[in-house]
Amino acid sequence: MNILIAEDDAITLRRLQHFLEKWNHHVITAVNGAEALEKFLAQDVELVITDWMMPEMDGPELCRTIRSADLPGYVYILLLTARDATVDIVTGLESGADDFLKKPFMQPELKARLATGMRILDLERSLKNTLQDLETTRDMLVQSEKLATIGQLAAGLAHEILNPTNIVSMRLHLLNMTEKLSQHGQEAIGICKEQLERIVNITKSLGKFSRKPCKSIIKTDINDLISHILH
Repeated sequence: MNILIAEDDAITLRRLQHFLEKWNHHVITAVNGAEALEKFLAQDVELVITDWMMPEMDGPELCRTIRSADLPGYVYILLLTARDATVDIVTGLESGADDFLKKPFMQPELKARLATGMRILDLERSLKNTLQDLETTRDMLVQSEKLATIGQLAAGLAHEILNPTNIVSMRLHLLNMTEKLSQHGQEAIGICKEQLERIVNITKSLGKFSRKPCKSIIKTDINDLISHILH
């Protein structure tokens, strides 16, 4: 994890850096708030440990500046201070700090509070991933609903087009059988039939688009099917 330490006391800074690097974290150091902010904005920092009293910019001001920045993810802030009065705790929390580490700090407490921060960051990342998955699922559902609507429209169009084309086709067939037509008339009927067949094929394609794929073959009585179509 990338951790930024803002501490103007050299001994405290070295102790913090020693422990954090011992626990396999990448440490970035700064000796005042202004330098810390500059390095924070220039690098990908997930957790900040900042002293309260520093030159140029103190800890609470650094917290407020970080919280006001437009960041891709949450940054956990640990405020390092010897202050323990209620008013100071309230001020630190209102400035944007997540937790406090009392000076002079002990290694076990530092490790425990660091673990808390890492747990919060893990939860935040997990929540962010879950929200992204939900947004993806929502988009897929919306797309599915759009396709379903198009399918219903296609089915309706297919039904409305096939009915009159079937009637016209039957009338042409009867006309060709019952009437004595000239060669020109028979050719005209043939052309009409070809164009009707094109319309039927296109319409059937629309009907296939509106149906879900069949997962199994169902036995059907052809006589019942013909009777259903005719009536």
